[in-house]
Amino acid sequence: LEFRSRLFLEKLAQTILPKEEDDGPQLTEEEARAEFQRLEKAVDLKTQLEARADILGRLGKQPDWVIYGAAILEIFGSNTIMHPVDTINTRLQVSMYVESIAAKDKKTL
Repeated sequence: LEFRSRLFLEKLAQTILPKEEDDGPQLTEEEARAEFQRLEKAVDLKTQLEARADILGRLGKQPDWVIYGAAILEIFGSNTIMHPVDTINTRLQVSMYVESIAAKDKKTL
C-alpha cells in the first residue's frame, strides 16, 4: 500500500503541480481527483494481472499426473451424476410427448 500511495502522489504531483518553465493552466481539483482515480484503477489492474500471471505460472508447473487425475475425476463425475439425470429427463420428455399424442387421439375420436 505504501508503494501505491507513493506512486499515486508522484503521478498526481507531475500532473497537477506546475512545472518551473510552465505557467499554463493547471488541473482543477475535480480533474485532479479524476486523474487520481484513473491512476488507482491502472495500478489495481496491474496488480490483478500480476496475480493472474503468478497463478498461471504455478498451474503450468504442475506435474502431468495432477492434470490427468483431474480429467479422470471429471469424466467419472460427469458420467456418474449426469448420465442418470439425462436419462430421467429423456424419459420425462418421451412420456409428455406420448400423453400429448394420446390427448389428440381422444379429441379426434
